[in-house]
Amino acid sequence: MTVVHLLPEIPLCLNPSTVGAPALGATRNRRVMQKRRISLIWAPGLFSLIVALFLGCSDDGTGPKSELEPLVGTWRAQVLILTNSANPDVSVDLIQAGATFTLSILATGQYSASLAAFGAANTEVGEVTVSGNQITIKPISPEGPALVATFFFQGTTLVLDGTSEYDFNQDGLPEAAQAHIELSPI
Repeated sequence: MTVVHLLPEIPLCLNPSTVGAPALGATRNRRVMQKRRISLIWAPGLFSLIVALFLGCSDDGTGPKSELEPLVGTWRAQVLILTNSANPDVSVDLIQAGATFTLSILATGQYSASLAAFGAANTEVGEVTVSGNQITIKPISPEGPALVATFFFQGTTLVLDGTSEYDFNQDGLPEAAQAHIELSPI
């Protein structure tokens, strides 16, 4: 089993046949486990998103934080390149490999990120802050370390350059990586 970390705490299993594989004849248990797994994955994120939308509808007139305003919206990755920090000759573009990555940022400073690849999908929610051209993405559910990246725009494309982790040598332990992500508005 290989674990991928794009943003902190967004793991992906590259070998889905080994995740939750039931014993022979355990079809009912598999269905129950799949329902529980879906509930456990989506329930916290869905709840957080609903709370965020509710809080975002307050009538205090503050609107989006001025530095966050250009980032508010839903973005889909067109490029998601991870380069091994120890060996820059080794890199992977997950989008080119068939993955999809979506990032939604609310005016309240809350976000949700979704990554689907290799037969698995994961979602996280958290908080986004901006200072100058630095973006900090702090996951709350599931909890994880903050990702700090530099951002800029090329036309309407949002470009993020920062650090991440990825299991380049397939040993089950993620290595430090440089992340380059290009996102287009949806």
